Amino acid sequence: MSNSTWKRISSAGLSAIILAGLLAGCNSGTNTSSSSQSSNAPSNNSSNAASGEAPSQAVPTLPLSEPVTVTIFSNFNAKFVGKVENYNDIPFVKWWSEQTGATIDFQTVANEVWNEQFGLKIASKDLPDVFNGVGPYTGGDLQALKDGVIVSLTPYMEQGYMPHLSKFYETFPKYADMARTSDGDYLNVPNIRGYGENLNSNGLVVRKDLLDQAGLAVPTTIEEWDAALRAFKTMGVIPFSPRDNKWLNTNMPFISAWNMTYFEYQDNGTVKYGAAQPEFKEYLQLMHTWYDEGLLDPDYLTSDTKTITAKVSAGLVGSYVGAAGGNLQNPWYAIVEENVDSPIEYIGAPVPTLKKGDTPKIGPRYDEYTANNGFYMSSKCANPEAAAMVLDYMYSEEANRALFFGIEGTHYNLTADGLVDAYEKQPDGTYKSMGDSWKPGFGDAGPGYLVGILDYANKAILDPTGSKIAVPMPLGDNPDALALKKRHIDEVRQEALSLWASFEAVNRVPALNYSVEDAQARADIYKDIETYVYEGVTQFIMGQRDLDTFDAFVAEIQAMGVDKAMAITQKYLDAQNGK
Repeated sequence: MSNSTWKRISSAGLSAIILAGLLAGCNSGTNTSSSSQSSNAPSNNSSNAASGEAPSQAVPTLPLSEPVTVTIFSNFNAKFVGKVENYNDIPFVKWWSEQTGATIDFQTVANEVWNEQFGLKIASKDLPDVFNGVGPYTGGDLQALKDGVIVSLTPYMEQGYMPHLSKFYETFPKYADMARTSDGDYLNVPNIRGYGENLNSNGLVVRKDLLDQAGLAVPTTIEEWDAALRAFKTMGVIPFSPRDNKWLNTNMPFISAWNMTYFEYQDNGTVKYGAAQPEFKEYLQLMHTWYDEGLLDPDYLTSDTKTITAKVSAGLVGSYVGAAGGNLQNPWYAIVEENVDSPIEYIGAPVPTLKKGDTPKIGPRYDEYTANNGFYMSSKCANPEAAAMVLDYMYSEEANRALFFGIEGTHYNLTADGLVDAYEKQPDGTYKSMGDSWKPGFGDAGPGYLVGILDYANKAILDPTGSKIAVPMPLGDNPDALALKKRHIDEVRQEALSLWASFEAVNRVPALNYSVEDAQARADIYKDIETYVYEGVTQFIMGQRDLDTFDAFVAEIQAMGVDKAMAITQKYLDAQNGK
């Protein structure tokens, strides 16, 4: 497929592809010798693949002519349970192996034991070729590099083994700045969320049918939310049910109305800690009032994805925090599949404000680049040059397209006007997705890849989840009520994504490139503060601690060294802002 043809595709539409969250966690690691940091690296020189200069030695082409196996140690996302036994069974991974000529061997462990198994793997010193994320390593990727557990990818980029990633960083330098350490190293093949709406895949969801009954519009302010929740209570549903304490506080469905988070944020370039601000007391008072008066789900502390989905599917919830690819449309699908005439109607709601008409300065948003995620080459990689080429292929245009759509001619076709037609008509007048055989999608594994479609000609990254790439599946000659209803649900989901992204995010502290020492010092301080704040917030909301003690709560945060931790953040924020 030509580049000109692909450019035409960018004017069409696509059904949803929602990508899951990535690795995170905390665990201990072993402190091994740093002498192995560069032992597997090729000889370094000044040549750079992105500049077009030749490397000092001939670089093989893909597919590789000699048999190579690349082992990748990874957690196993729960979304794949019951679908495949291992990531090796995913169609894209098999295709990836074919295209590179390498046997890609994922060694997966269940999410719930990932931290433990990661620690055991490090302790055994029996390292894989590649780690899919190093989140559980104490001190993260910077410390893992210092300890000789992983190696820098910079030499492989400079020697021409990673031309696709080099080209990507050259074309989109802001991502190079995000990924590069303060010492100038690139440590991973990153997972990058490359377009706006993918940064905001969750937000507030509300029962539109109940709002209509109450004569209320979709709430946009805290005052309007208060009125809506009180109306829902009179209708016999749980007014607001967050998935858990994290989704009530950390994911900021309401605290963002004060243009702050409970953690670090910035105000005109000055780093602040939300839980220590006077406005945070106002937020806690509101949450306590809502909890005390039955407007918050009394079981929110013990709730999880399964329980909230069950409540939403049963029509028991008036509003909640939803995810566009999961508990927004999936419970609604279940409702209409049981009763297509159900009056239940959900709709996304924007990030609320205190004053009508204001634009929020912060809200729930993923980082475009997150350290400790993506593919990291271990210091024990058996064939690092080959592994570098295999991992780099994830940033090729071919792999980028295949990841989302599959293989042209097999999983999708191009019509005369260049649109993607991913469906074929059946004899009964219905349509079947040609992409079904490409499922489950590898994106949910959270590996090192770009979330978005590369458009180098326009130096842009296109949204594969919106109405810009491929046409949605036709409804058929005689669409039934269920098909029409599901199409409506998909449209609501897409509208919700836009609403959830409707804030400026200027108060958000961006990802910063800390040194190993500063990153560890900051993490050590915040580890204890986070635990203290998390427990304190819960106590305030549930009435187990009087809000009259808020000043003492703040004093304890300050005594735990929050100012010192913020000073570290401030130093790097100032550097990034050119101060």
